[in-house]
Amino acid sequence: MILGFLKPDQGSIRVNGFDVSKKLNEVRKIIGYVPDHVSLYPHLTGIENLDYFCRLAGLKYTVEELEHFLEMCTLQSIAFHQRLSIYSKGMIQKVGIAIAYAKKAQVYLLDEPSSGLDPIADEELSVLLKKLASQHNAIANPF
Repeated sequence: MILGFLKPDQGSIRVNGFDVSKKLNEVRKIIGYVPDHVSLYPHLTGIENLDYFCRLAGLKYTVEELEHFLEMCTLQSIAFHQRLSIYSKGMIQKVGIAIAYAKKAQVYLLDEPSSGLDPIADEELSVLLKKLASQHNAIANPF
């Protein structure tokens, strides 16, 4: 319902003061969503996927900025310019997390974001989420 996929039977949902049923586009601009299974384009590289989804959200970053987002989500730099078709599930998940992170959202909705991550990457994700929370962003696992 927060993402606008379902309508509430009654009541309303507000995100940062916006009524989801009336200002869905405004709400989507401030939400970063990480599903348990990230669907990306296997013929594109990690950087290209990140750039593509950022542009869909109206964001344009330099290659260096895109690389920084992937670094913050602990994707190994050697993989940045490799096609996703050779990525593991955990590596694809990191690109999905970077997409949400690059939105500089105020609310992060997470559906098993550590799915496919090894224990070290899972801990690094926890550190990133704590950092985002300390910057007054909402982190939620509503599922």
